[in-house]
Amino acid sequence: MEKVITVKGIGHVSVKPDLVVVKFKLETTSLDYGQCMKFAGERNDMVKAAIIKSGLPKDALKTSNFDMGTETRTVKNKDGGYRDVFDHWRCTHNLKVEFPLDIKRLTTVLHNVAQSKADCEVDIDFTIADPNHVEKELLESAAKNARTKAETLCAATGAKLGELVNIDYNWKEIDIYSSTRYEDCAAPMPMACATPEIDPEDIKVSDNATFIWRIE
Repeated sequence: MEKVITVKGIGHVSVKPDLVVVKFKLETTSLDYGQCMKFAGERNDMVKAAIIKSGLPKDALKTSNFDMGTETRTVKNKDGGYRDVFDHWRCTHNLKVEFPLDIKRLTTVLHNVAQSKADCEVDIDFTIADPNHVEKELLESAAKNARTKAETLCAATGAKLGELVNIDYNWKEIDIYSSTRYEDCAAPMPMACATPEIDPEDIKVSDNATFIWRIE
């Protein structure tokens, strides 16, 4: 029977965020479909104008989700039963803009969006522009960790680490975001109060893979 050693390698990486993602949520309601679409379009234009005013290109603002639907309310029938009837149209428009992490620019964006009176919810994420680089570092870290463990176990038991015969890795989406959270209702505010100084926490991620070596 072939002698092998199976070790799980765990990789850890800590990296400073270099990209900010600002998300906007616009919700518009109206009894009339056409009016609802019109108001939604006007608010979208307000946010876009604010982004351009902040020094970003007009195509920097992207739609991540657009949903137009109806809301209902429950009414009582004459026979004592209940039924749902149309109440109003609701349009939910989610947008986002990304740019290199710059707190002054972030402050300007938040200020200009607030002054636009678009009345939107704002959510901010801090991440990195090149996630592939982090994923590469993670796998290298996991491989080194596994080999160190295997060599330590072999040395402790008098065995000799042989040829690597298998690597088992289940690919998964890695959440490469800082744990720092910032949310803003984008209410109108003076420029000096747009946002406090923000120093987001480093992004800490981990991943693992299983390695099998022959031992002698």
